[in-house]
Amino acid sequence: MKLVPFDSELWEVYRGAYGNVCEEVRIVIGDIENIPPQSKLLRLDLEEKNDYEIAYDNLWANLWHQMSFYDATYIVMPYMLKFLEKNKDNFDIQLSVISNMGICLATDIPNNKYNEPEKDINDSYEECVSIIQQKTKDFIKKYFNEIKTLDSEMKSMFVTSVMAILGDREAAFALFMNGWEECYITCGKCGYDVETDFTEREFLESITPAPIIQWDRVNYEDTYTWYSNFLRDLAAEKEAEIIPYLYGTYICPECGNKKIVLDFMKY
Repeated sequence: MKLVPFDSELWEVYRGAYGNVCEEVRIVIGDIENIPPQSKLLRLDLEEKNDYEIAYDNLWANLWHQMSFYDATYIVMPYMLKFLEKNKDNFDIQLSVISNMGICLATDIPNNKYNEPEKDINDSYEECVSIIQQKTKDFIKKYFNEIKTLDSEMKSMFVTSVMAILGDREAAFALFMNGWEECYITCGKCGYDVETDFTEREFLESITPAPIIQWDRVNYEDTYTWYSNFLRDLAAEKEAEIIPYLYGTYICPECGNKKIVLDFMKY
């Protein structure tokens, strides 16, 4: 895994939503003694924060602003993995980093990317993602009870990030965009589209929900099987109730196109 040196010109090539993120990364990982004294952090909000908090929040804002994919992600993720490992016994930091990494990965989908990275940069990034997947499994196993007691908003963000890390990025992207509530159905065959949500009884009755299947707690190949069990185990009540409908079968009322709801929702 490659860590791009902080004096590399690549930081100007692989930029975030607001530009070069080198300074933010250096502050977050603790390399503050080497930051030029004249540099100043761009404040993206007016909350009272110290430099670390400003840099940390700015960094993630640069990486997933408006759920777009930014090239800085390629060179920042290896540093964030190192930061994750450095804080392996800190639940709050691990939770935050994994959740934000998951949002970044949810944006890393074909229709959301425009530039191809250099091969060595991409290889390093893909290696990093593979390690993050195992780190996420380890975190869930170690802190399962703590995750289960999170408030509903934080838990929803985390479980959706886990979908992006261990399951289906395009599905996670759709869920982040729709907040597990709204549902935009678009038929690629005939162009039919409808905006609805998962509280609409008539819409739910038009779906044949996916059956609940027991998971062996080992195999992650079938996303619906492990993820539906994962949500129930963590008492993510709203998400667990909706997931059989997301993976349920829907038939386009205009042309008869038949597939799972999530496939109609994917961008």
